[in-house]
Amino acid sequence: MEHRKNANYGETRCFHCLLNPHWQESAIFIGINKLIAKSVEEGSSRSSSHPSIYPCKIVNRFECPYNYEKEKESSVNTKFEVEDLFELEKMVYAVEIALAVARKDTSKIQLKNKQDLYHALTDRETLYKILEQASDYVLHDKNTFEQTSKQNLCEQYQKNKDKIVDYFMNIKENLKLEELRFY
Repeated sequence: MEHRKNANYGETRCFHCLLNPHWQESAIFIGINKLIAKSVEEGSSRSSSHPSIYPCKIVNRFECPYNYEKEKESSVNTKFEVEDLFELEKMVYAVEIALAVARKDTSKIQLKNKQDLYHALTDRETLYKILEQASDYVLHDKNTFEQTSKQNLCEQYQKNKDKIVDYFMNIKENLKLEELRFY
């Protein structure tokens, strides 16, 4: 009996990857994933002859060009592991939710335009406060989040707040106001 890898399952496995194209189509998100992907790309040893890594053209975990074994076989040369893409997606999701909370009229720290968004992503203290604000909102919101996602998000904020802020401060030179989307 011959075993085959199910491409649909491979696509499902890619759903939580930073490079998944579904992030491009999602109207509620403001494109932080693209900025993070760009910073990952700039940190890798890719040449200008290679196409951009975002969005991924493969979307099949079994055929992932960033998988260590596949990397040996292909011309893709990166300084990150495929698991990093899944960890970065968790971070991006937490930041996107935090920024969405900051758009609410009831938020203490509000984002009203692209300039506010840019400032939030490039100012350590502001970003930290926005993440704390989101953590409080998620904990006390009774309608938006189911218990499991509430728990996961709060854990992400509590465990990784410093890591998230440090990451954005390290890439802030690469962030450009004109690349941000603000709905």
